[in-house]
Amino acid sequence: MPIDPRRCASLVATVTLLAGLALNAAFGGGAEALTGRFGTVATATASSTPAPTVTPTPGVTSAPTPTPTPTPKPTPLPEPVATSLSGRSGGTAAMRTVTMHGSSMANVARVVVGSQDAQQLTLLSPTALRFVVPTAQDFVPGTVPIALVSATDRAWIPTHLTWTYAVRNGVDREMAYAAANWNQRRSARFGYIPKNDCVNFTSQLLTARGWKESAAWFDDGPVSHTVIQKKTVAAAKRVPVTTTKKVHGKTVTVPVTITKKVHGTTVKTAVMKTVKTKVVEHVKKVVTTVAASAPWVSSTAMSGWLASRPDLATRLTYAQRDEVRVGDIVQFNWTGVGSSWDHTAVVSKIVVDPDGTRHIWYAEHTNHQLYGGSIGTLSMRAGYRHMRVQFWLLKH
Repeated sequence: MPIDPRRCASLVATVTLLAGLALNAAFGGGAEALTGRFGTVATATASSTPAPTVTPTPGVTSAPTPTPTPTPKPTPLPEPVATSLSGRSGGTAAMRTVTMHGSSMANVARVVVGSQDAQQLTLLSPTALRFVVPTAQDFVPGTVPIALVSATDRAWIPTHLTWTYAVRNGVDREMAYAAANWNQRRSARFGYIPKNDCVNFTSQLLTARGWKESAAWFDDGPVSHTVIQKKTVAAAKRVPVTTTKKVHGKTVTVPVTITKKVHGTTVKTAVMKTVKTKVVEHVKKVVTTVAASAPWVSSTAMSGWLASRPDLATRLTYAQRDEVRVGDIVQFNWTGVGSSWDHTAVVSKIVVDPDGTRHIWYAEHTNHQLYGGSIGTLSMRAGYRHMRVQFWLLKH
């Protein structure tokens, strides 16, 4: 049978198709596998998203602890050494400014003169320090050592330096008298005024300073005389116990009695009780006064007298207290009302804080103190916040 060319073409195509299917089956990948096998780019088909490539996470490790950098320790300052002092002595009541020379003066926290701290330390240079020497302790003359206290370690550093206190002038004598007599409650020479001896004592200090009595300011001493004073006292007294009863229709008071046998006889005895009653007695008393002028014993009179004597004193207000010195007079009006003065004393100690605050103490009678005050502290207490204060700057 002749071969029809069209049938041949179909047959070839059929054979080719069958061969391709066989090959796909052999390789197990279908048409795409086949074309892929032979490097032909296939048409993309829908498929699931391939899993991303996971980069392995390295093992977690703790961060290394940094090594702390040691804080450098400051080089300690050398301990101070004192070599010289611009002064070596002063009055017992004087406050004197001096300069100390040496090494490492910046390392000085305190200067101690005897048993007291020097005041107002001022560093002038690494080799110089200025301060104020305080008055003598209780105004006692003598030589005392000077020591330093280190600012670095608070070490106590003795020095070869000393300070000599001596009685040199009237102020030293005035304050020595104050130290010896601040607690005395009698005086054969000047007398004593109980509960009101403040001005009498101040006047005595002025005489110790060197002031002379005059026709206006004097004390002739104590004067004693006998007076009869009435005194009411409570006395014990025995009185009968009473009661009331009706007698013929009237209320009468009758003593309460008890009946008892006395030697076989029945007697009635009144019941007694003890009561306290006020009795006026006349008592003889010796009164000691002071024969003195008013400015010697009265605060107000002394203020008026000093105001008339500018040759002796100058009045200072409390606002002018920076000018006050040991030995000057201080006066108080406790309520701040009126022109009178209630109390008089003598300045016995002045302390200036590093911030400049000034504390003033005073010697006094009536309250009897060598270092009463301080005035600034007193002014802050209840009952004294309205008080007025004045000073008298003494000229000699």
